Amino acid sequence: MSMEIYKPSLRTSLQGMWALTRRELKKWMNEPIVLFISVIQPLMWMLLFGKSMNITAVFSPRVLADLTIPDITIPGDYVSPPANGLLTIPGSVIAQYLREVLYELGGRAVESVFGVQDYFSYLAIGMISMITIFTSTFSGLSIVWDRRLGFLYKVLSTPVSRSAIIFSKVLNAAL
Repeated sequence: MSMEIYKPSLRTSLQGMWALTRRELKKWMNEPIVLFISVIQPLMWMLLFGKSMNITAVFSPRVLADLTIPDITIPGDYVSPPANGLLTIPGSVIAQYLREVLYELGGRAVESVFGVQDYFSYLAIGMISMITIFTSTFSGLSIVWDRRLGFLYKVLSTPVSRSAIIFSKVLNAAL
């Protein structure tokens, strides 16, 4: 006597997965403040910290365009070789040189520290990583809670495949 292992059809698996996903989504909808905070918090981080700590904006051509330096007058005897009278260096020449140097230096400094040209890109990559980590962690915790409360055993006794249970948690986290 051989026992056959029940293998649900694709339609049954998809229906089961959607039913479990709806159950998970109802948890979110029952607490709208948690849903609101989980959506707004990453956006606030990106807007507040991503743009406010963007040091390359300090060295942008738009900011440096307002850079004005007065003409510098140097007595002739401080110059090598000494000269008679005064030596005047126009402030516009110094300002133009400083604009070029600061713009290049600012971009290089940020790129050498963060690996990207601006802090916003650095923060965006970090936020995506954190969202991925926390989403997978909370999906796993959801399975643990279902097991602890006895719901997982009920689901395992239905004709839903085990992969559909996992994919329902992943789909819920993705939504």
